Amino acid sequence: MDADETEPQWRRICHYVSEVAVAVGVGPEACCCSPDALANAYIAVEHRLPRYPERDVALLWDEERGWAVAVETGCGEDLLVLHYLGGDVLPAPHVVASFLASVVRGKPEGAERAAQGGASAVLPAGLDRYGLHTAATNPVG
Repeated sequence: MDADETEPQWRRICHYVSEVAVAVGVGPEACCCSPDALANAYIAVEHRLPRYPERDVALLWDEERGWAVAVETGCGEDLLVLHYLGGDVLPAPHVVASFLASVVRGKPEGAERAAQGGASAVLPAGLDRYGLHTAATNPVG
C-alpha cells in the first residue's frame, strides 16, 4: 500500500491507542505510535510492579502480537516484556485496562506468549468494532 492508503488506518490505530491510554488512566500524551513496517505503540503507565518496583512500566502494542506489559531496563536496552494479553490484537480498551490491572496485582490474566500471525488484514475490521471508521483529528504520534 502507498502512504495515501495507509494514512486513514494509521490515524485510526492512533485513535484506538489513545482510547486505551484513557482506559488505563493516562492521557494520549503518554502514547507513542509508530507506523513502521509493523505498526506499533507504546503507552507509559503510572504503575509499578511488585517484582520490579524500581522500573517504569509500559504497555506495548503491535499489529501481530497485540498488547503486552513490559518494564524499562536500566541501561537503555529494549523493554523487558513480561506478559502478553493474547487473543484479539485489538481488544476493547477496558479489556486492556483489566489486563494491566491484573499484572499490577501480581496475578496476570492473559497469555504467556504472544499470538503469532499477521494481523494486518484484520485491523480495519477490528478498528470498525470500536466505531473508528474515520480518521482521528489528533492522532498520537
